[in-house]
Amino acid sequence: MSKTIAVIGSNSFTGSHFVDHALSLGYHVHGFSRSPEYHRVLLPYQYRDNAQNFTFHQLDLNNDLGRIVDIIDGLKPSIIANFAAQGEVRSSWRFPLDWYQTNCMAIVAMSEALREKPYLERYVVSSTPEVYGSSDEPIDETAAFSPSTPYAASKLAGDIHLLNLYRQYEFPVVFTRAANVYGVHQQLYRIIPRTIIYLLSGRTIELHGRGEPPDPLFISVMLQRLLGEWCNEAALVTLTTWPLKVSPQPSSDWCP
Repeated sequence: MSKTIAVIGSNSFTGSHFVDHALSLGYHVHGFSRSPEYHRVLLPYQYRDNAQNFTFHQLDLNNDLGRIVDIIDGLKPSIIANFAAQGEVRSSWRFPLDWYQTNCMAIVAMSEALREKPYLERYVVSSTPEVYGSSDEPIDETAAFSPSTPYAASKLAGDIHLLNLYRQYEFPVVFTRAANVYGVHQQLYRIIPRTIIYLLSGRTIELHGRGEPPDPLFISVMLQRLLGEWCNEAALVTLTTWPLKVSPQPSSDWCP
């Protein structure tokens, strides 16, 4: 396996932690994001002694796919992780075309460009549990899809295309559908850091949805699963936040 990884959406919270985790394992990492590289306070890998093993490329998946694929072809990474997405559920109702372009059409275009690359051994895609819709009970990846927003529907459309590539061509896709992920270097508007700030300032925090507290997932737990340190991953794996046991040791019931 090549010791090079390409990370699409490396500026994102999960993407930047994926970069950091890969560097800790000795990989050389190339990151791609449409925005300039963020301030180091939001990028955990910037604090690593081997941060020089990361190379950043400011390129947009929607507009610069050809250049991205050319760079990837030169690198021949064994793992490509795509964390690029159009989020913000509320805004997806106002601009659904933009959400479908990034979350579906760009995914289709990139997977078609990568489908027959012999160097690719794992293609990680960051999806969302919102593809399952709302539920009053804990669910797992066998639940029926029931997206209720343009954001969720656009993510599911991209997922289904990749799932079909897996079934037809054994495309090495791995899905993650983790919700309420938290950790250090997270943006302050997210629920965990925002709750801490509100508690310290004596303010009351507003909870959206049904007003119930989230079921959080620590970022390092998710990343250890993605790079296959704790179990031999199948070609198709879905991660959800329920039910998740916190254990310092590998456990077979963590693996589907």
